[in-house]
Amino acid sequence: MQVVKFLFLVLLGSMTFGCAIQGSIDGGPQDVRAPQVVSSTPKAMTTNFQSKEIHFKLNEFYKLNEPTTTMFIIPSDVKLEAVDKDKELILKINGELKKETTYAIYFNKTIKDIHEGNDTLMSYVFSTGSWIDSLSYSGLVMDALKRTPVAKMSVCLLADTASNYSQKANYFTTTNDKGAFTFSYLKPGKYHVIAFDDKSKDLIPQSYEYVGFTKQAVNIIKNTNDSIPILMFPPTPKRLIRSATFVGPSQVILGATNELKSARFFLKDKEIAPYIQQHSTDSLSLFTDLQQLDTLPLHILTATSKDSAYVRLQSKEKQKAPRFWTNTKQLPNQPIVIYFSDLVSSFNTDSIQVFVNDTLPLKIQVVKNTENSIAIQLPKNEFKNMKVKFLNQSLRFKNYTENYKTELPITLMEEKQIGNVIAKIDSIPTGTIIELFQGTKLLESHIKQANEKTYTFGFLEKGDYNIRFILDENKNGRWDTGSLTLKKQAEETRWSNETITVRPNWDIEVVLDLKKGR
Repeated sequence: MQVVKFLFLVLLGSMTFGCAIQGSIDGGPQDVRAPQVVSSTPKAMTTNFQSKEIHFKLNEFYKLNEPTTTMFIIPSDVKLEAVDKDKELILKINGELKKETTYAIYFNKTIKDIHEGNDTLMSYVFSTGSWIDSLSYSGLVMDALKRTPVAKMSVCLLADTASNYSQKANYFTTTNDKGAFTFSYLKPGKYHVIAFDDKSKDLIPQSYEYVGFTKQAVNIIKNTNDSIPILMFPPTPKRLIRSATFVGPSQVILGATNELKSARFFLKDKEIAPYIQQHSTDSLSLFTDLQQLDTLPLHILTATSKDSAYVRLQSKEKQKAPRFWTNTKQLPNQPIVIYFSDLVSSFNTDSIQVFVNDTLPLKIQVVKNTENSIAIQLPKNEFKNMKVKFLNQSLRFKNYTENYKTELPITLMEEKQIGNVIAKIDSIPTGTIIELFQGTKLLESHIKQANEKTYTFGFLEKGDYNIRFILDENKNGRWDTGSLTLKKQAEETRWSNETITVRPNWDIEVVLDLKKGR
């Protein structure tokens, strides 16, 4: 049985319906009205319901549209079987209805016009007790890390007596495009509210699904609109290594689901000591001799986990000239740092030149920055656009033995083009991760240190910026997801309420306060 989003049309003593217009046909006026229910037996809103069948009379002939997926009953204690007969729809109830329970049957485009395809959206409510339960509960579902609404998620209510969350609940609904949801015709009681991406189509929250839940059971004794959102998080990754990419001639880029700072590496069964370029706590590049291998059977061991990465080392890729990476927009008075996909053995300063408009080269200084990078210090100048040229024999690498020649354009930013954000962070707890965003792009991440009062996000282009906080409970320098099995929430995140507008040649002072976050 599949839960799908639809429009709830509440019935008060009789069936109501909606219609959808789907175009026109030749041969007369278009029929824009969907089939309408004229009467039902038993009537809608019936109490002390005992029937095994429900008969709906319609005003025209119709066709059924996948009733097994477009029609369902909540609570889902029984199964429904739809039988079409001329202008009548017969619903057969297979199973035993619970006593003293209000049921709602929903038709999400189950009934369609034969000729025009107009569809009916409707609901039918009854109770096996002497009254109709009428409580409602509404809320919002958001992504735990991004803090943005999540659409088309299943949401269920599970009795607070449930020993675990991975079981079928009685009440279901789905979120709309704004992440909002509503339950209707509820019985008073305490419930756990669980949102999940029902990939398995079994209406059961699973530990391997995108999921979220309330921190504690909610007590529904009146119509409630909950202001605290349900925060959804991805499942705990089963593997340590999420990606492994070979970049010739000797660089392997690893992305992980946990920190790699203390990782040990083994080539087959032999431990190796490769040169490591750390990109972040959970990503790095390693450099080692790969020329004699066709496949890299790399084994990784950390204090908490182990994994293996098998990377195909294509001979064509191993023979390529080293790729390079740098920031093509350089800050004033800062060295140009260029990283390569091979280890640098030596360099010839005279063969590395920086030109402005193809005139005489600038006088520069070149130093080895790391094992796979060099740094070029430019003289103070007023030029904005220039080009770095690597001439014959300018660089020698450990694995690439051919003559290396290349060039790259560089743009120097002027100080009057950039601004700084000076953040007062003395009230932020030690260990909190403070992230600077421009739109959806993460620009910089900083971990609050003990007794640190200010932090400067420097050299920013004009525009609007936002701050996100990650309350890093386990102090591992990264955001951690939650666990459905352990009933553990993901680490909390908040966004600063105010957008920071950076103007050129200005220092913007802001006071960051978690209490004012959202």
